[in-house]
Amino acid sequence: MKKSIILLLLSIFAFGDISLFAQQDEELIIYPADRKTAKPIKISIDESERPRRSHTLETDFPKKYAEYDSLLYTVKNPEISDAFTFLMTYAPLSDLADYSTEFMLTNAMYAVRAKHETPWGNTIPEHIFKHFVLPPRVNNENLDSFRIVMYQDLLRRVKHLPMYKAALEVNHWCHERVTYQASDGRTSAPLSTIRYSFGRCGEESTLLVAALRTAGIPARQVYTPRWAHTDDNHAWVEVWVDGKWYFMGACEPSPELNMGWFAVPSTRTMFVNTRVFGRYNGEEPGVVQSEKFSELNLISNYTKTKEVEIKVVDEKSQPVKGALVEFQLYNYAEFFTLTKSETDENGIAKFKTGYGDLIIWASKGDAYGFSKLDRKATELTLKITDKPAYKPMTLDIIPPDEGEPVKVKPENKALCDSRIHKEDEMRAKYMATFPDSVNAKKYIEEENIKSEPYVDYLVRSYGNWKEILNYIKMAEEKYPNEAANYILLSVISAKDLRDTKAEILMSHLASALQLQSPKYSLGDWANYILNPRIRNENMLAWRGISYKLAKISGIKHEELLAMSNFEKVMTISDFINNRITIDNVSNTHSRSPITPLGMFNIMRSDDNSRDIFFVALLRDLGVPARLNPGTAVPQFYDDEKKQWIDNNFNKVKSKGDYGFVSFVNKSKLEPKYYSNFTIRRLEGGRFHTYEFDDIMPISEMPDKLEVPTGKYMLVTGNRKMYGDVLATISYFDVTKGKTTKVDVKMRDIPKASDPWMVLNTKSYQIEDMNSGKSQLLSNAINGKDFILAIIEPDKEPTKHFMADLKLLQAHAETKKMPLIFLLEKKDSQTKPNISLFKNTPNAIFAWDFERNILNKLEDYKREELGDNLPIVIYGKANGKLFYFNKGYKIGIIDEIIKIIK
Repeated sequence: MKKSIILLLLSIFAFGDISLFAQQDEELIIYPADRKTAKPIKISIDESERPRRSHTLETDFPKKYAEYDSLLYTVKNPEISDAFTFLMTYAPLSDLADYSTEFMLTNAMYAVRAKHETPWGNTIPEHIFKHFVLPPRVNNENLDSFRIVMYQDLLRRVKHLPMYKAALEVNHWCHERVTYQASDGRTSAPLSTIRYSFGRCGEESTLLVAALRTAGIPARQVYTPRWAHTDDNHAWVEVWVDGKWYFMGACEPSPELNMGWFAVPSTRTMFVNTRVFGRYNGEEPGVVQSEKFSELNLISNYTKTKEVEIKVVDEKSQPVKGALVEFQLYNYAEFFTLTKSETDENGIAKFKTGYGDLIIWASKGDAYGFSKLDRKATELTLKITDKPAYKPMTLDIIPPDEGEPVKVKPENKALCDSRIHKEDEMRAKYMATFPDSVNAKKYIEEENIKSEPYVDYLVRSYGNWKEILNYIKMAEEKYPNEAANYILLSVISAKDLRDTKAEILMSHLASALQLQSPKYSLGDWANYILNPRIRNENMLAWRGISYKLAKISGIKHEELLAMSNFEKVMTISDFINNRITIDNVSNTHSRSPITPLGMFNIMRSDDNSRDIFFVALLRDLGVPARLNPGTAVPQFYDDEKKQWIDNNFNKVKSKGDYGFVSFVNKSKLEPKYYSNFTIRRLEGGRFHTYEFDDIMPISEMPDKLEVPTGKYMLVTGNRKMYGDVLATISYFDVTKGKTTKVDVKMRDIPKASDPWMVLNTKSYQIEDMNSGKSQLLSNAINGKDFILAIIEPDKEPTKHFMADLKLLQAHAETKKMPLIFLLEKKDSQTKPNISLFKNTPNAIFAWDFERNILNKLEDYKREELGDNLPIVIYGKANGKLFYFNKGYKIGIIDEIIKIIK
């Protein structure tokens, strides 16, 4: 019998024996990694079961189809060919553009392998396997070889466990490698997150889903786009075990499933969603069903729900078919769209949500209308008009009530806590290999390179430090003492330092140095020509794409370079408009931008990727280009007019006209952009928020903020302690070249005159963790107002809270305030790791002597608080307590500062 090709899948960084697939004409043989003791697994082949080829791919991407078809011909096993076809058929644009068909086939083969090498693999229904085990993509991360590299290690950890315990074990595996730390919105790949050992919740959950799928356990990343009771969002993981979906905190091990610090906050959600690879027809309700992906509404898994029905009518009270209805939540001082849908022939749109207030926005063309939907209401009739009154209004917005926490057996919690502590120690040992400033200086100077410009960048590169050091060596060798060598490191993002290869940085440096011009300042050249970071795309070595443009357009590259900036813009715009097909649906699951280099592979794009492509092409031709920081509209610098010019691809109808806004504080406290106010510009019946990179106090905002002309909405909000918001809406116009003064006035929160409790600080002793000495709590606060927190340093909620403490340093009232951190002393407990918090100013870490303070609080609150840490309290020097919060939530420090002021 003639044998077909044998595919050897070698894991370069695998943690054990090489394993392989051997494909014969009638069977697939899988040799397990521990094949000395395990028998090979044989899967029979029935040619009649082989799936059809992907005709969608053939029609839309003929080049990609040819690659796929050629590889598919060599795959004789129906399971693998079916899985491969599924991945290629439903691949988003980013994956078709930037990843090879061989990569997709390899992932399909490893997924099938896990199905047959785990005891639970064959119990998973086919539709669950395809949508929640097979796909390598989780969110908008750039894909890597995680499944191949980590397969052996993960299988060894879990294949002898029942499925429930295996899921918990995978989370411990992830926590050994990664913990929480805030970062920017670009989602790093799983291997990159492991390399630098930390990530935000979106990256932690991406890692955990990838790890669970690698182990053959169905998993999906779930997400509340915005909390109702506080300004932020959160991502976690759902895992399918023995026929049921459970939730778990990513890289946050717990004794059981359906536990996590967010378990109680999730009872206050208004929307929990997940994006599914491929068209999904499962039992969960969908809010989006497209050809390439599905979006599910999972809120019923977390809280009480209601289905709301919105009827949209015109000025004559007639139903409006095809109106866009947006279900919006107040968060970050804007009305954020949780989801949207079009009305049916009766003008009706429906949505399942929680019991909190929503803003309902409906629009069609230039006509729009909006109204608050009360937390208990289930119906609303909304009139839209193209002649709105623009009347100021006040709104009180109330989130859902809080649910009950899940209880856990003390013995299970103690065992899990012990493991978490050991895992923190393991990770700390790895992180200790990262260079500090002393070692960074030493490593650089050993290469005979002046260290001063580079030390900070090497330290901030964490586990990627060898790549950054290699870049420094190559750059200084090729371009000795060139300022651009370290300037390049200054213009890319902090995350780029942590996951970019030396060769990629060198390619951008070498190309940009050839494009320096005395027409531009060093700062403009560095930020808008040298800088390879454009938005949130995967940063690759894309320089040289202008040569591809010239070749396809039939223009000599030197002629292209000799054009004026305006001529280059017109040439690139014509190429994009005539050669690139815009498709804003087929990349919706990924939302990962197509890289500038990948664009030439498929000649198809969503709007965001097209704008990045436009900017990259201009920078590659020596033209300063960017996405406008506030509107994200692509812009280029006009040499003749000496100003930035929009190239809006019909995205914004401002025609490049700009005016100015000057903000005036009319509030008792200083408002912050995103915390207390935003401005939003009207475009086609919808208001869009003007973007900044981060929260910004009004005193630090530009005196004259340049914005596109048009009608604007000002939203202000002041959030109360338990999540209610006192909001206002007003309007103003911006005209070309003129400055509009905008008064920002928040509604005042009534001041609580009485404390919720009085604590006799002279009656309670605390024991210093470092010295072992005891002292009265009154001595520790030393006659000052104080913040007292009962914490668990090894747990994610405490880590979140400790990360927020830096906000105290920005306020004179709290900069020198004593911070008393108490821990519950347990006889069996190893000393918690507080080294990560050693730089916290004014901090005292102590044992709560015999649990006296926690007991007092539990007696007063009449509930057990030990499972809801951190407990955070603000008190006056006289022991009167004016703030109490159990469990972590965003904005604790802001709430305390409001009370103080």
